[in-house]
Amino acid sequence: MKKFMEKTSVRIAVIAIAVLAVIVVVFLAMKALKASDDASSVIDEESTTMESTEASEVVDPETITDSMAGDDLEETSQVPEGEEEETMTEETTEKETPKKPARPKQEPASTEAAVPTVESEPAPVVPEYTAPTGSSGNTGGNTGSTPSEPTTEESTEQSPDEYYEENSTVIRSFDASLSEDVHTEEEVISFLEERGFTQYPITYDFAMGGEYSGDTEITGDPGEKRPMYQTFYECENGEFWTVFVINGEIYAKPVIYNLESELPVQVLISESEQVTSYNNKTNKYYVTIPKETAVIIKIVDRIDAETLNRLTSEEIDKL
Repeated sequence: MKKFMEKTSVRIAVIAIAVLAVIVVVFLAMKALKASDDASSVIDEESTTMESTEASEVVDPETITDSMAGDDLEETSQVPEGEEEETMTEETTEKETPKKPARPKQEPASTEAAVPTVESEPAPVVPEYTAPTGSSGNTGGNTGSTPSEPTTEESTEQSPDEYYEENSTVIRSFDASLSEDVHTEEEVISFLEERGFTQYPITYDFAMGGEYSGDTEITGDPGEKRPMYQTFYECENGEFWTVFVINGEIYAKPVIYNLESELPVQVLISESEQVTSYNNKTNKYYVTIPKETAVIIKIVDRIDAETLNRLTSEEIDKL
């Protein structure tokens, strides 16, 4: 029995040692496995770090090109030391002192600019009661052409005397420079102001000797006379008038009415059936009764602002 017990104790001890050995082996194996996992994690982290570092170190080819271009530009922009300071000074001056914009060119003032024009007509001109081309034989103005010396072609045209004989009944003609009825510049201002014509400047085209001066505004000189004066008047009803003073007589032309009218000739408002015209070629006044094939004369008692404001298209037709 004693021997049996001793054998059993030995077996138990061997089994315990074997179990203990297994436990130790398992513990060591688990520890080794854990160490292996830690080492693998560290390796993965180091690998990730290395990849990130390598990626950041990779340079884009375009960046390299831009960098090289910048280097070339810096090399190109380098200037000698003496000129570099001067260039920098000029650039600083341009930045600190902005350039002033160029001043728009101003056209010289003219009386024509102050006078409104009517579409399809360059400016209010005189009736179609005209003398031969190149002369100013109109009732109240010239033909729109600058007087010039006659040419071979013009020599075949009618003379002013022949024209008026053909287109009117001539009452008389006389030298403009000898007339005592011509207003001075000072007198014509008062004459027109008294009738209400103060909206626009008073102008003239010819001197008393017939010399062409262009459209010139009067100065009110009491010692200067002009064979013919012109101004404009705009009515409350929308009509626009050209007003003429010729040898002390006054006439008015309805510009818009004449443009819109279907009449074959233009209409002229007068205080009498007799009309005074001026021709600069002969430097004469012609007092005539025009034929209706040349100009239609409409007679009123008095030409003034009040009368013209009343003369609508319908009223002109009734005259």
